[in-house]
Amino acid sequence: MKKISKFQFPISNFEAIKETLRYATGLTKIWDKNTPAQLIFFVTTRCNARCRHCFYWRELNQKIKEELTLAEIQKISKSMGKIFWFFVSGGEPFLRQDLVQICQTFYKNNQPKSIIIPTNGILVEKIIKDVEKIAGSCPQAKIVIQVSIDEIGTRHDQIRGFPGNFAKIKKLMPKLKSLQAKYKNLAIQANIVFCRYNQERIIKIYDYIYKKFGIDNICISLVRGEPKEIGAKDVDLKKYWHAHQHLRKTHRFAHYTPILSYLITKKEDMQVEVFLKSFKEKRAVIPCLATRQTVVLYPNGDLAVCELRQERYGNLREVNYNFAKLWHSPQAQKLREKVSGCFCTQECVYTANVFLNPWVWPMFLKYLIFGRIYG
Repeated sequence: MKKISKFQFPISNFEAIKETLRYATGLTKIWDKNTPAQLIFFVTTRCNARCRHCFYWRELNQKIKEELTLAEIQKISKSMGKIFWFFVSGGEPFLRQDLVQICQTFYKNNQPKSIIIPTNGILVEKIIKDVEKIAGSCPQAKIVIQVSIDEIGTRHDQIRGFPGNFAKIKKLMPKLKSLQAKYKNLAIQANIVFCRYNQERIIKIYDYIYKKFGIDNICISLVRGEPKEIGAKDVDLKKYWHAHQHLRKTHRFAHYTPILSYLITKKEDMQVEVFLKSFKEKRAVIPCLATRQTVVLYPNGDLAVCELRQERYGNLREVNYNFAKLWHSPQAQKLREKVSGCFCTQECVYTANVFLNPWVWPMFLKYLIFGRIYG
């Protein structure tokens, strides 16, 4: 396996420096109170899989007629300022026929540095068609396609509830790699949900994906929320820790410049230590910025604090699609005060928690130097 050197900051050319500086501008979101740094948009409840560990299972394939139209989404986007990360979610995002236009809308109006789109990989041709259009029309954004792979072969199909799912992923990956040769802003990564059904084989699964597909990054996310099968959360956290120790032997986040890759990798490693300490002590180890730097938009226009909580700021349809009006409303402020102090394993939120909170920077610096926070 390709090893990553410790404390190595090679910047090879002007483009690498320029991209690093472009991402560094995201730190200005620390002082931006008008629009959060990251938007997580559940573009649809429709899904063609039936994942046993899904935390969104109650909403899947429900109230489809209530989903925001493209015209409504455009109004919402125009009412928002700049965002740094645009996370698309679902359901299966590629089931929306206007997914390309949605991404183009937020790229034009809100100028995200990264557009992250997860997929179960079932709709191979639709995915390739849409990804090419998105990558080509959003050249200044990093387009990250995150393919869900929880096991190998039929074991994966059993977890995902779709026979033949893994075979479709094997067809999809080389097609994505071919697109990547054409679009330099395109990145491919896999996400493994660590759960009861794969924890005994997690290292074998990781090594298979790493060697077979040769993609930019592989994430291991801890199962969260209230999954369809509650037994999915019956995990051994020691195995989760060992799995992440194994990750450290490989080069990750290869789609970023070397210094960004180094910092994001270290953030991911520290994050695992924070997760485990939070679970052990039943408290937030670092402050959560979800109510200030992250916002969740649901298919029907509901604006929420976090995808793991039920509370809502309100519905954007009821305020004429004016994001700022709802974001700065009295009920939003009351809700922020109510939910402060909670903790979870939502990896997307932790990115903002570390990089956009100066109070956490000393802890991160300690981790960069010593490779640990505690002990």
